[in-house]
Amino acid sequence: MTVMSSPFEFREWVRSKASPYSIFAAKTPIDTLIPALQKIFYIQRHDANVPRSRTLSELKGVPVVKFKDNPWCVVYWSVGRSTLLSRDCRSLSQTLNTQVLNLMEKGTTPGTEWSFHENFEELEGADWMHDNTIYFRSQFKGRPNFERVKASEVPSLIDRTVDELLCEQGIEITGLDLDLSDPRIERVDLLGIPEFPLGMKEFQNWMYEGHPEYAVFAVKAPIDQVVQTLTDQSKIKDWEKQIEGEGSIWSTLSGKFSQGFPIIQLKDNPWTVVYWNVGGWTDLSDLCKACSSQLKAKVIAFEEEDTSAAFGYQIYENGTEIEQFEYFEELFFKSEIREEPEFDDFTISEHDTMNGFINQVFIEEGIYIPNWDLPISDPNLERVDRVLRS
Repeated sequence: MTVMSSPFEFREWVRSKASPYSIFAAKTPIDTLIPALQKIFYIQRHDANVPRSRTLSELKGVPVVKFKDNPWCVVYWSVGRSTLLSRDCRSLSQTLNTQVLNLMEKGTTPGTEWSFHENFEELEGADWMHDNTIYFRSQFKGRPNFERVKASEVPSLIDRTVDELLCEQGIEITGLDLDLSDPRIERVDLLGIPEFPLGMKEFQNWMYEGHPEYAVFAVKAPIDQVVQTLTDQSKIKDWEKQIEGEGSIWSTLSGKFSQGFPIIQLKDNPWTVVYWNVGGWTDLSDLCKACSSQLKAKVIAFEEEDTSAAFGYQIYENGTEIEQFEYFEELFFKSEIREEPEFDDFTISEHDTMNGFINQVFIEEGIYIPNWDLPISDPNLERVDRVLRS
């Protein structure tokens, strides 16, 4: 096996750029990996065996790298954004019946987070909590003694723990400054994904980190019109425009309004996203019908109820429901705009297959539901408002 100077050269490279990221490695042949990725993610194109010139950072898309004499493929999924991929990597490990390691840094936390799965089971993981303490679990080893070192030393202890894991598993992850002509490389493929993120997957993955209960909706209208409509309906009693901050949506909004929630406008996107209830469930049908009718606009509601495990969406246009998808033990679907889907492939679990369909609907509608860990300074955000329900 080729020996590198560090198993995680990428970490030094990406930290020199002060960039968040989320990448993963799968222990499987590249020709087996790509079809599995296409089942789980929205991939617009796949270029196999790209020409061996330039560096990895110069490629336009997501590089998938296979090194010589190494069973792992490395996928540089999002460099510049800290997309939550743990749940997707868990599903990928089940689909491929293999090991998958996801590594990420948010930029708002002191160091690396990771999840390591084999055939859906988590073997090891570490997450930074909101108080900057680390939640670590492992089937390989005891918990590193984080309590006996100074808080300032915990990130370096985390780095050593990650390096040990990579060495133990034989995983090599280079920086993106690696030249494609490097003799260590066996093959590089390139995946094309939307430059502007779309879908509801990021938000839902974030919710599954905790209590997956929510009721959110998106309106195809400018943010000022949406908030004014909710105010006209006596649904809002306070409204603060253009929230500023260096932190995430979550950290900036927390504690401001006990019943407050964000409404966001995305850049170059006609949809306004309303996080009506996160952490609880609300029937949005009357509210969304009224908004759709008053604004003469399309509205899509998206809900999940934790206790019953029910989830689904409804689409309204000019005040009329034109589509409904609900899954509670069995599927209920009716639509004026598309045929009922047929789900005959549950290799990534019935639940994930259903949500994959919902995510595709949101993508087709051009809707993006970000998770609340997204920094307010994220270039995809045009504006974040804070509102207080009546």
